[in-house]
Amino acid sequence: MAKIDPTKSAILNVLALVSAANASVAITPAQVTAGTPTAQTADGQGRNTSLTLTAVAAQGYTGSQTYTYARRGLNDSVLNPVDSITETVGATAASIVTALATQLGLVASELHLEDPAAPGTPLSGAINNSPATLNLVTQAASLLYIDGSTQAITFTWNEPQVDLATATPVTALSGFDAAS
Repeated sequence: MAKIDPTKSAILNVLALVSAANASVAITPAQVTAGTPTAQTADGQGRNTSLTLTAVAAQGYTGSQTYTYARRGLNDSVLNPVDSITETVGATAASIVTALATQLGLVASELHLEDPAAPGTPLSGAINNSPATLNLVTQAASLLYIDGSTQAITFTWNEPQVDLATATPVTALSGFDAAS
């Protein structure tokens, strides 16, 4: 088993598994395309996924090969899980996912946020309605995480903060009038 490297893309993580098992091979994403991962009953080694890689024409390989490996659930992928975060109203779904992925050591491109009231619908753009809880969910057909893995995250929302110097650029004030 190898750890998922959050600094690498999903396909680079999978290709690292292939290279680790086949030491004389260093396949690049330009040389293969990944099919859709298929869940399977875990074998004695925990391999719960099959994935077919197909060679890209004239890039050094031909044909296809199917591999089996273990994808992880979100709850068993994180050494130090968090279930709450403080965020600014109006932060984008993408920036929140990136922040959570960085904090949790996950690959952001394999995740999205959903409102629990609308499961299956990824959030995008600015989040202004301040839901108390959002779900961090794996993308469909994730190469790294089990489909549908979810982690509920409770949000504390702060109003956007404005820089005082930006908001009040005029600093030469007129002063007070004399008392009458």
